[in-house]
Amino acid sequence: MIKSRNNTGSLNASLTKALLSFAFFGLLCFSLNANEADDLKKLGELLSKARSFSVDIKIKTYKKAGDEKPASTSEASLRKKDELYYSSAMGQININNKHCALSIDKNSKTILCSPPSPASKINEEQIKQQFVFYDTLLKKQYNLKYIVNNDKQKIIGITMNNNKSYKKILVHLQPQSNYLLKVEYEYNVAEGSNAAYEKVEIDYNNFTINGNIDNEVFSEKKYISLSGRDKVSLSPAYAAYTLQNKLTDSKK
Repeated sequence: MIKSRNNTGSLNASLTKALLSFAFFGLLCFSLNANEADDLKKLGELLSKARSFSVDIKIKTYKKAGDEKPASTSEASLRKKDELYYSSAMGQININNKHCALSIDKNSKTILCSPPSPASKINEEQIKQQFVFYDTLLKKQYNLKYIVNNDKQKIIGITMNNNKSYKKILVHLQPQSNYLLKVEYEYNVAEGSNAAYEKVEIDYNNFTINGNIDNEVFSEKKYISLSGRDKVSLSPAYAAYTLQNKLTDSKK
Protein backbone atom coordinates (compact mmCIF):
# COMPACT_ATOMS: atom_id res chain seq x y z
CA MET A 1 0.00 0.00 0.00
CA ILE A 2 1.34 3.45 -0.88
CA LYS A 3 1.89 5.32 2.35
CA SER A 4 4.70 7.87 2.40
CA ARG A 5 4.73 10.84 0.05
CA ASN A 6 7.21 13.22 1.68
CA ASN A 7 10.16 12.88 -0.70
CA THR A 8 11.40 11.15 -3.81
CA GLY A 9 13.27 8.44 -1.92
CA SER A 10 10.24 7.40 0.09
CA LEU A 11 8.13 7.67 -3.04
CA ASN A 12 10.30 5.14 -4.85
CA ALA A 13 10.35 2.80 -1.87
CA SER A 14 6.60 2.82 -1.42
CA LEU A 15 5.77 2.61 -5.11
CA THR A 16 8.14 -0.30 -5.65
CA LYS A 17 5.89 -2.37 -3.43
CA ALA A 18 2.65 -1.11 -4.96
CA LEU A 19 3.36 -0.85 -8.66
CA LEU A 20 3.09 -4.59 -9.29
CA SER A 21 -0.14 -4.74 -7.35
CA PHE A 22 -2.91 -5.86 -9.61
CA ALA A 23 -4.58 -8.92 -8.11
CA PHE A 24 -5.76 -7.87 -4.69
CA PHE A 25 -9.28 -8.73 -5.72
CA GLY A 26 -9.11 -12.38 -4.69
CA LEU A 27 -8.26 -11.33 -1.14
CA LEU A 28 -11.49 -9.46 -0.46
CA CYS A 29 -12.88 -11.67 2.28
CA PHE A 30 -14.98 -9.24 4.28
CA SER A 31 -18.54 -7.98 3.93
CA LEU A 32 -18.98 -5.87 0.78
CA ASN A 33 -21.75 -5.03 -1.65
CA ALA A 34 -22.17 -8.31 -3.52
CA ASN A 35 -21.96 -7.05 -7.09
CA GLU A 36 -18.85 -4.93 -6.65
CA ALA A 37 -17.09 -7.62 -4.63
CA ASP A 38 -18.01 -10.29 -7.17
CA ASP A 39 -16.56 -8.23 -10.01
CA LEU A 40 -13.32 -7.73 -8.12
CA LYS A 41 -13.05 -11.36 -7.10
CA LYS A 42 -13.37 -12.59 -10.69
CA LEU A 43 -9.90 -11.33 -11.56
CA GLY A 44 -8.39 -12.86 -8.44
CA GLU A 45 -9.92 -16.21 -9.36
CA LEU A 46 -8.63 -15.98 -12.92
CA LEU A 47 -5.10 -15.27 -11.70
CA SER A 48 -5.10 -17.95 -9.03
CA LYS A 49 -5.96 -20.58 -11.63
CA ALA A 50 -3.81 -19.19 -14.44
CA ARG A 51 -0.74 -21.10 -15.57
CA SER A 52 0.78 -17.83 -16.74
CA PHE A 53 0.09 -14.12 -16.86
CA SER A 54 1.87 -10.94 -17.86
CA VAL A 55 1.29 -7.21 -17.55
CA ASP A 56 3.13 -3.96 -18.31
CA ILE A 57 2.66 -1.17 -15.81
CA LYS A 58 3.05 2.61 -15.86
CA ILE A 59 3.06 4.70 -12.68
CA LYS A 60 2.33 8.42 -12.82
CA THR A 61 2.53 10.77 -9.84
CA TYR A 62 0.94 14.22 -9.72
CA LYS A 63 2.05 17.04 -7.45
CA LYS A 64 -1.51 18.33 -7.36
CA ALA A 65 -4.55 16.15 -7.90
CA GLY A 66 -5.86 18.45 -10.62
CA ASP A 67 -2.63 18.56 -12.63
CA GLU A 68 -2.86 17.28 -16.19
CA LYS A 69 0.87 16.62 -16.56
CA PRO A 70 2.46 14.07 -14.18
CA ALA A 71 5.41 15.13 -12.05
CA SER A 72 7.06 11.76 -12.64
CA THR A 73 6.49 8.64 -14.71
CA SER A 74 8.02 5.19 -14.35
CA GLU A 75 7.43 1.78 -15.90
CA ALA A 76 7.41 -1.79 -14.68
CA SER A 77 6.61 -5.26 -15.96
CA LEU A 78 5.59 -8.60 -14.51
CA ARG A 79 5.73 -12.08 -16.02
CA LYS A 80 4.81 -15.38 -14.40
CA LYS A 81 4.69 -18.94 -15.77
CA ASP A 82 4.34 -21.79 -13.27
CA GLU A 83 7.38 -21.42 -10.96
CA LEU A 84 9.05 -19.01 -13.40
CA TYR A 85 8.83 -15.36 -12.39
CA TYR A 86 10.16 -12.03 -13.69
CA SER A 87 9.54 -8.48 -12.53
CA SER A 88 11.23 -5.21 -13.37
CA ALA A 89 10.60 -1.88 -11.65
CA MET A 90 12.64 1.21 -10.79
CA GLY A 91 16.01 -0.41 -11.35
CA GLN A 92 15.04 -3.60 -9.52
CA ILE A 93 14.81 -6.91 -11.41
CA ASN A 94 13.66 -10.16 -9.81
CA ILE A 95 13.88 -13.55 -11.50
CA ASN A 96 12.91 -17.01 -10.33
CA ASN A 97 13.54 -20.13 -12.41
CA LYS A 98 14.43 -23.79 -11.89
CA HIS A 99 18.10 -22.97 -11.22
CA CYS A 100 18.05 -19.95 -8.92
CA ALA A 101 16.32 -16.81 -7.72
CA LEU A 102 18.00 -13.55 -8.69
CA SER A 103 17.58 -10.04 -7.36
CA ILE A 104 19.38 -7.46 -9.50
CA ASP A 105 19.65 -3.95 -8.09
CA LYS A 106 20.88 -1.59 -10.78
CA ASN A 107 20.94 1.32 -8.32
CA SER A 108 23.39 -0.27 -5.88
CA LYS A 109 24.93 -2.51 -8.57
CA THR A 110 24.43 -5.73 -6.64
CA ILE A 111 23.18 -9.16 -7.64
CA LEU A 112 21.81 -11.57 -5.05
CA CYS A 113 21.64 -15.22 -6.09
CA SER A 114 19.53 -17.54 -3.92
CA PRO A 115 17.93 -20.98 -4.18
CA PRO A 116 14.82 -21.01 -6.39
CA SER A 117 11.34 -20.84 -4.90
CA PRO A 118 8.75 -23.51 -5.78
CA ALA A 119 5.62 -22.54 -7.72
CA SER A 120 3.47 -22.64 -4.57
CA LYS A 121 5.70 -20.12 -2.81
CA ILE A 122 5.72 -17.85 -5.85
CA ASN A 123 1.93 -17.83 -5.90
CA GLU A 124 1.51 -17.17 -2.20
CA GLU A 125 4.43 -14.89 -1.38
CA GLN A 126 6.26 -13.42 -4.37
CA ILE A 127 3.06 -12.10 -5.88
CA LYS A 128 0.52 -11.78 -3.08
CA GLN A 129 2.85 -9.65 -0.97
CA GLN A 130 2.73 -7.08 -3.77
CA PHE A 131 -1.06 -6.93 -4.13
CA VAL A 132 -2.80 -3.63 -3.68
CA PHE A 133 -3.82 -3.29 -0.02
CA TYR A 134 -2.53 -6.77 0.87
CA ASP A 135 -0.92 -5.42 4.02
CA THR A 136 -4.16 -3.87 5.29
CA LEU A 137 -7.09 -5.58 3.59
CA LEU A 138 -7.42 -8.24 6.24
CA LYS A 139 -7.14 -5.74 9.09
CA LYS A 140 -9.58 -3.02 8.07
CA GLN A 141 -13.00 -2.79 6.50
CA TYR A 142 -13.49 -1.24 3.09
CA ASN A 143 -16.61 -0.17 1.24
CA LEU A 144 -17.04 -0.49 -2.52
CA LYS A 145 -19.45 1.31 -4.81
CA TYR A 146 -19.84 1.49 -8.59
CA ILE A 147 -19.00 4.92 -9.98
CA VAL A 148 -19.67 3.73 -13.54
CA ASN A 149 -20.97 0.31 -14.57
CA ASN A 150 -21.92 -0.27 -18.21
CA ASP A 151 -20.70 -2.15 -21.27
CA LYS A 152 -18.06 0.51 -22.01
CA GLN A 153 -16.73 1.37 -18.54
CA LYS A 154 -16.56 -0.20 -15.11
CA ILE A 155 -15.17 1.93 -12.28
CA ILE A 156 -15.39 1.00 -8.61
CA GLY A 157 -14.81 3.54 -5.86
CA ILE A 158 -13.22 2.38 -2.62
CA THR A 159 -13.64 4.13 0.72
CA MET A 160 -12.06 3.08 4.00
CA ASN A 161 -13.66 3.26 7.41
CA ASN A 162 -11.62 5.25 9.92
CA ASN A 163 -8.93 6.08 7.37
CA LYS A 164 -8.67 9.72 6.32
CA SER A 165 -5.44 9.37 4.32
CA TYR A 166 -7.23 8.77 1.05
CA LYS A 167 -9.69 11.19 -0.51
CA LYS A 168 -10.49 8.80 -3.34
CA ILE A 169 -9.47 5.41 -4.73
CA LEU A 170 -10.83 4.31 -8.09
CA VAL A 171 -10.41 0.89 -9.68
CA HIS A 172 -11.00 0.70 -13.45
CA LEU A 173 -11.92 -2.72 -14.90
CA GLN A 174 -12.44 -3.87 -18.46
CA PRO A 175 -16.23 -4.51 -18.51
CA GLN A 176 -16.22 -7.78 -20.45
CA SER A 177 -13.16 -9.54 -18.98
CA ASN A 178 -12.86 -7.78 -15.57
CA TYR A 179 -9.16 -7.33 -16.29
CA LEU A 180 -7.61 -4.48 -14.35
CA LEU A 181 -6.95 -1.31 -16.36
CA LYS A 182 -6.07 1.34 -13.80
CA VAL A 183 -5.98 2.20 -10.09
CA GLU A 184 -6.10 5.85 -9.00
CA TYR A 185 -5.11 7.04 -5.52
CA GLU A 186 -5.97 10.58 -4.44
CA TYR A 187 -4.76 11.65 -1.01
CA ASN A 188 -5.97 14.09 1.59
CA VAL A 189 -3.09 16.50 1.99
CA ALA A 190 -2.98 19.03 4.81
CA GLU A 191 -2.45 22.66 3.91
CA GLY A 192 1.26 23.48 3.99
CA SER A 193 2.25 19.82 3.75
CA ASN A 194 5.53 18.92 2.03
CA ALA A 195 3.99 15.86 0.37
CA ALA A 196 5.75 14.96 -2.88
CA TYR A 197 2.47 14.18 -4.60
CA GLU A 198 -1.32 14.23 -4.09
CA LYS A 199 -2.30 11.68 -6.72
CA VAL A 200 -0.92 8.44 -8.15
CA GLU A 201 -2.20 6.60 -11.21
CA ILE A 202 -1.14 3.02 -11.97
CA ASP A 203 -2.00 1.89 -15.51
CA TYR A 204 -1.99 -1.82 -16.41
CA ASN A 205 -1.34 -2.53 -20.09
CA ASN A 206 -1.05 -5.67 -22.24
CA PHE A 207 -2.73 -7.70 -19.53
CA THR A 208 -2.61 -11.33 -20.68
CA ILE A 209 -3.65 -14.53 -18.90
CA ASN A 210 -2.47 -17.96 -20.09
CA GLY A 211 -0.58 -16.44 -23.01
CA ASN A 212 2.68 -17.74 -24.46
CA ILE A 213 5.72 -16.33 -22.62
CA ASP A 214 9.21 -17.13 -23.92
CA ASN A 215 11.25 -18.94 -21.26
CA GLU A 216 14.21 -16.71 -22.13
CA VAL A 217 12.50 -13.94 -20.15
CA PHE A 218 13.15 -15.94 -16.98
CA SER A 219 16.75 -16.90 -17.74
CA GLU A 220 19.63 -15.93 -15.44
CA LYS A 221 22.24 -16.17 -18.22
CA LYS A 222 22.24 -12.46 -19.04
CA TYR A 223 23.41 -11.70 -15.50
CA ILE A 224 25.34 -14.70 -14.18
CA SER A 225 26.83 -18.06 -15.12
CA LEU A 226 26.14 -21.15 -13.02
CA SER A 227 28.58 -24.01 -12.69
CA GLY A 228 27.40 -27.06 -10.81
CA ARG A 229 24.82 -26.42 -8.14
CA ASP A 230 26.36 -23.49 -6.28
CA LYS A 231 29.23 -21.91 -8.22
CA VAL A 232 28.23 -18.51 -9.56
CA SER A 233 30.14 -15.95 -11.63
CA LEU A 234 29.04 -12.63 -13.05
CA SER A 235 28.50 -12.27 -16.79
CA PRO A 236 30.83 -9.83 -18.61
CA ALA A 237 28.08 -7.21 -18.91
CA TYR A 238 27.65 -7.20 -15.11
CA ALA A 239 31.27 -7.74 -14.07
CA ALA A 240 31.30 -4.44 -12.15
CA TYR A 241 28.44 -5.57 -9.90
CA THR A 242 28.83 -7.03 -6.41
CA LEU A 243 27.72 -10.66 -6.26
CA GLN A 244 26.12 -12.19 -3.18
CA ASN A 245 25.93 -15.95 -3.56
CA LYS A 246 23.39 -17.53 -1.20
CA LEU A 247 23.36 -20.87 -3.00
CA THR A 248 26.26 -22.06 -0.86
CA ASP A 249 24.54 -20.87 2.34
CA SER A 250 21.55 -23.10 1.60
CA LYS A 251 23.73 -26.17 1.97
CA LYS A 252 24.92 -25.35 5.47
